Amino acid sequence: MSELRANTISDAAGTGPVTLTGQSAAKAHYMFDHTTNTVVGSLNISGITDDGTGNLSPSFSNNFSAVDYSNASAAGRTIQGVNDNHAVGACTTSGTANQVRGDNALRDAKFVSAMHMGDLA
Repeated sequence: MSELRANTISDAAGTGPVTLTGQSAAKAHYMFDHTTNTVVGSLNISGITDDGTGNLSPSFSNNFSAVDYSNASAAGRTIQGVNDNHAVGACTTSGTANQVRGDNALRDAKFVSAMHMGDLA
């Protein structure tokens, strides 16, 4: 078995980070306990604002290059869903607004998670 260890992976010229072109990876993700307003884990998230029952707004540490990045999200188990909610807040390069619903009502979920894919600025 081989093992590869590195602190930094640079481009071929050695002048910057390697660019992911032939593959896609989440550029931001989070796990949030909306019942206690606690970030359980995250990548490229500077903070999450509780905008009231069922509404939350994560902010990115590093902005996306455009507002057309992809989002995949979930909340709780199978009775709830989370989606981008442009009525609560506009999807911007620096953050987005999410809304959690269950049984046709806004709800705070124990665990809300999302990942965002696209190009960073």
